[in-house]
Amino acid sequence: MSDARIGMTSVIVMAGGEPESAMRCVERVRRHTDRSGTELIAVVNGGAAARALREIGAAVIESGCNEGTAKARNRGIAAASGELVALLDRHAAVTPGWLDALQRGLLGDPRVGAAGPATSRNAGGRLPVAYETEEELELAASALHAVPDRSKREERLALDGSCLLLRRSAYGKAGPFDERFAGARCADIDFGLRLRLAGYALLYCGDVYVHQGEDGPEPRADASLFRQKWGFSPCAAADGEPDIRAMLERASHGYMRGERAIMQIGCGCGASLLQLKKLFPGAAWYGSEPSSKAADVARAAGITVFRPNGRRARPIEAAWLDGIIAGRARAYGKPRALKRLACSLKPNGWLLGRFESRLYSKRRIKKLYRLAGLTGVEIEAAGGPASSWLLAFGRRRKAASASPPK
Repeated sequence: MSDARIGMTSVIVMAGGEPESAMRCVERVRRHTDRSGTELIAVVNGGAAARALREIGAAVIESGCNEGTAKARNRGIAAASGELVALLDRHAAVTPGWLDALQRGLLGDPRVGAAGPATSRNAGGRLPVAYETEEELELAASALHAVPDRSKREERLALDGSCLLLRRSAYGKAGPFDERFAGARCADIDFGLRLRLAGYALLYCGDVYVHQGEDGPEPRADASLFRQKWGFSPCAAADGEPDIRAMLERASHGYMRGERAIMQIGCGCGASLLQLKKLFPGAAWYGSEPSSKAADVARAAGITVFRPNGRRARPIEAAWLDGIIAGRARAYGKPRALKRLACSLKPNGWLLGRFESRLYSKRRIKKLYRLAGLTGVEIEAAGGPASSWLLAFGRRRKAASASPPK
């Protein structure tokens, strides 16, 4: 990968007002990053942090106050000259080969507008070996980065902005980080959704690792502002349902994968279906979602979305789906309703439903599935034994009736 292809990469550290954390972050960047074709910028509140960073050759932007993560990122990007922009929180501990590895992911597909690594605080972000010292961290991460592994990469709706590599052109189309958010998480999710709507994919690179310190609690006002802006919670937007993925991985054997049609009732922005793309790489994806804004994001992620009881609603058809995910199965909690839904399945197609354990016992769920013509029912607690939700998986009988009940 040549510099001519990449151009300049601007590495921007959100240094804040903590000189020691900022210095450690910048020193790691200088130690583990090829300086040719890169520039280093630090956005600081001022004072001792600014003086210390200038002394080691970083370009410094002083804000004079703690202005928030989103505003600091926008300031840094405005001052940057790179075609690619790497954002780093001051608590990030980058490792050997981190930037080259992220560039491989970002530049490997023109659809990708942003790429982020596994970190010590995101889902699935754990190295295969434990580490206690920085030397152990660097050795383990170096081994991971040495062998690119596409099987560990997947699309997401949002990435952790504490370590994020962006195309500058994608940032220009999506617009800047929303400076009304005081914390980072809601700003990250909001930016990710807008990047999707601008036509770009976001790539989680599980074959890249950066250690990340813990952030403080998110301001409560951020979640309220997010709901006001989008009409749904930030968790509903970005967080998939890994328990659904895990159960399908166990229950839907290889012969059920391939060119399949799979639909999620209440798909939201499509986070859960994106997580399933690797499990069913040849599938056609469908969703049903009442929120118009969430449906727009899901469509931008390549999902065909229908509005229930709306202009884009799809009538119930017999035997056209290979799989159905009912994220909140209470709406289908009566035999007639569930049977009507199950009649959309092809013979041997599967249905996975999520049920509240306080309302549905395992025995009741099994009876419900049996009356709906579903067999081979498997039930487990969603997210662990203490969960208040149950996941139920069943297959449609091969000799099931071809038409839904009236």
